[in-house]
Amino acid sequence: MNDNMPDTRCPKCRRDCIFKWQEFVNGTRHIQQKCPVHGYLKYAPKVEPYISLANAYTEKNNIIQKRLFE
Repeated sequence: MNDNMPDTRCPKCRRDCIFKWQEFVNGTRHIQQKCPVHGYLKYAPKVEPYISLANAYTEKNNIIQKRLFE
């Protein structure tokens, strides 16, 4: 792994995490880091690569939802 890149894996099981946007009632958005096994881990900082990972997750889900209703 590149030392300059933040680790995007779970510190417990080392699986790749899911990064997704969460919007609060007051309109602020935050990036959740979730492990497929251990669930919620923390809020990731709003910097790259976390922003791109959260955006990609959102786009993927939007495509899946559109297919469900076609």
